[in-house]
Amino acid sequence: TKKENASCISMEVSAVKRCSIRCKYCPQDQLKKASKENEINSNNIDLKIFEKSISNIVYSKNFNLHWTGYSEPCLNINFPEMVKLAAKKGFTQEISTTLVGHQKCIDYLSNSLAFSHIGLHLPDDSGLMESGSLKVNNKYLNNLESFLDNRLKLMYKGYETVLDSQTFGSDYHPEVKKILYKEKYKNLLKNRYVRSALHSRSGGVRPIDNLKIGIKRILK
Repeated sequence: TKKENASCISMEVSAVKRCSIRCKYCPQDQLKKASKENEINSNNIDLKIFEKSISNIVYSKNFNLHWTGYSEPCLNINFPEMVKLAAKKGFTQEISTTLVGHQKCIDYLSNSLAFSHIGLHLPDDSGLMESGSLKVNNKYLNNLESFLDNRLKLMYKGYETVLDSQTFGSDYHPEVKKILYKEKYKNLLKNRYVRSALHSRSGGVRPIDNLKIGIKRILK
């Protein structure tokens, strides 16, 4: 993302080569095909690659790092260490997460002060997010409530991280909604979005050659 006559001010990171959650509206098949053709996304980002990449970003004072892309960041076991490296560079960081992945990553995110914004991408009432590794079971619901409790404690201590949630479909999964709308979380979440106008993100997948050129421009 660029301003006029300015250096790159933000970068979006896909932490894993493909996402095992497989939301029905996410173009994982197109990404898999594009990666196979060029072998560019053949491996997950590791700590060494990430450190080398961000070392090439000269202007970091107002640089924003977005842990979003087409994948769940917590699926990369190196996620906490990569966040810490970016924090040392002074980057402002944001994340969109389903709270699925390695438990150490989810626990880290629950207590991290590195993020200016955390967006929770939560299950809907039609199962659009449950065709892969995300299952709305006791483990998932306990993780969600534990995450919210930890963020609530940080809020009471005066730490300011914008937290909101969204789901794609007609409403949140009923068990998720029970937790999300508890009275104790009333002031924790800035917004609880329901995106009823569902659309596929497949149009956002460009040829890998173009993406490679874009990455070179960012990291030059």
